[in-house]
Amino acid sequence: MPIFREAKAIVIHKCAHVRHAVSAQNMGVDAVTLVGMEEGGHPGSNQLPTFLNGAYALDQLHIPLALGGGIGHGRQIAAALALGADAVVMGSVFTPALETPAHDAYKQRIVATDAHGTRAVLGSLGDTWRVVDNENARKVAALEAAGARSHAEFGALISGERTQALAYQAGQHEEGMLSMGPAVGFARAVEPVADIVRRLQTECMQASGRFRAMLAST
Repeated sequence: MPIFREAKAIVIHKCAHVRHAVSAQNMGVDAVTLVGMEEGGHPGSNQLPTFLNGAYALDQLHIPLALGGGIGHGRQIAAALALGADAVVMGSVFTPALETPAHDAYKQRIVATDAHGTRAVLGSLGDTWRVVDNENARKVAALEAAGARSHAEFGALISGERTQALAYQAGQHEEGMLSMGPAVGFARAVEPVADIVRRLQTECMQASGRFRAMLAST
């Protein structure tokens, strides 16, 4: 932290446990990102869902908090802000964006994936990874169920280079570990980032308007 401060850097620390967020706050970070079990990629070992995690954290934090994990709709942004969070972290819903540097076949596979199309693997190694439930992920799950307990035992199946080459570049979407959360179900088309953002803004404002109307009627 002293080195970061000397460089006038803004430090945002990502964590999965409230106690880690509090520790980061005590160390002097500027903000924290707190993710729940729904997060695509590596959500950590915490089994609490995003909004429950956030509700506990807000009792103990006085620095800005961004919530992440399973958020892909504007009404969820409104809910996070109503909860007391300052921002949200979103990834899966932007994956098939036109600007994303990945093969179109991979993007189309993402658009076709619904809320139940992901799975968490490698939890027994203390390295939980939530990915698209493709053939590759099912092979990894089978090895884990059979007792594999080291990264080496999974070999090329969990290689980032293999995922990059086969899935992202060649479009072989049944290969590789494709980090993804259940919010992928909100990814409806291969479309420009600007269109995704506008839709999220509209959804958020509609949800916020309903909440304001409820408050006004009390």
